[in-house]
Amino acid sequence: MASDLSIYKNTVLTDEVFVQTVLLNDYELSDSIMKQKSDGAEAARYIDWLRGSPYVFTRQNEAELKKLRNTHYVFGRKIENKFGNELMRELI
Repeated sequence: MASDLSIYKNTVLTDEVFVQTVLLNDYELSDSIMKQKSDGAEAARYIDWLRGSPYVFTRQNEAELKKLRNTHYVFGRKIENKFGNELMRELI
């Protein structure tokens, strides 16, 4: 990535805003992300609004979430706390 990340040195913003800004400033990734059809995908977030508001992913959804590895999703929204911590350690 050719952009200079030092511009964020004195800013106050959440991780999601920071990471998504960096991703969208990478032209190759930006093109891939912006072709997505859902607002969550455009923000690199996997959110299921059809099963809940939003749906809370649990251990039963492990296979579904693991399929998202190495896709355009960077964040998963609403993952049960205990399961989320375990899943994050497995995926990293």
